[in-house]
Amino acid sequence: MKSLKNLRVYAIMSLGAFLHCLGWSAFIIPFKISSGGLTGVSTVIFYATEIPVAFSYFLINIALIGLGVKVLGPRFGSRTLYGVVLSSLLFYIFPEYVFQEPLVDDIFSAVVVGSAISGTGIGLVLSQGGSMGGTDIIAMIINKYHNVSPGRILLYCDILIIFASYLVLQKVEAIVYAGVIMFVISYVVDLVLTGEKQSVQVMVFSEREELIAEEISRKFNRGLTIIHGKGHFTKKDRQILMIMARKHEANTLLSLITKADPEAFISVGKVMGVYGKGFESFRR
Repeated sequence: MKSLKNLRVYAIMSLGAFLHCLGWSAFIIPFKISSGGLTGVSTVIFYATEIPVAFSYFLINIALIGLGVKVLGPRFGSRTLYGVVLSSLLFYIFPEYVFQEPLVDDIFSAVVVGSAISGTGIGLVLSQGGSMGGTDIIAMIINKYHNVSPGRILLYCDILIIFASYLVLQKVEAIVYAGVIMFVISYVVDLVLTGEKQSVQVMVFSEREELIAEEISRKFNRGLTIIHGKGHFTKKDRQILMIMARKHEANTLLSLITKADPEAFISVGKVMGVYGKGFESFRR
């Protein structure tokens, strides 16, 4: 069972690394555009020296992993190393043998599509507890000794990398496109990581609240809370059901409720976060 779980983890990480390298190799690198992160550094080195992205990406990552293990301890295990090695291999194969020309002719379309694909890949790797290495390690090392948030360190690193790309490429539009890449990748990574964690709060007003509560407890495998209320217009006491569920579970839950009572009045609201058993753990 554990081996199957590990196989699934590495399969998702492999897909993530594939998408990350595909987005850069097939859309962004052929147009000579860079952005933040170690991929951006390797891209700038490639533009300046024609050293393949794969080589500089791999060598810098290995050095950073070694430094991270020495400073932070053995937290960068096999998953990080696996992600780095696979990405380096794909960055060698894709530009050299597969994508020597961009897949689209329009540079803005290439930037948006490539960034979205890359962000999806990074999100998949991070969702499995893996890492693409790079500036993440630098941020953790600095954060250990100085009271500066990792997010701010990453932002500073990205600004330096984008400025370096301008010095190499001498094109103002390169900075604009780099900003677009940073925004799209960040947005898509957050979307991938939080998509399955989004939750909803469902309030049910029904004359058959006991039947609905029994159906939810028996078939939906979620707890619920009964709130005692009173209708202002009818002046009647009634029981209101409140259920917390994942967003992707909402349709199944609503179907179950309406089957039990087609006349039920239902309110569905998106919530910012749900913490506790069956959901997220609050981090102090």
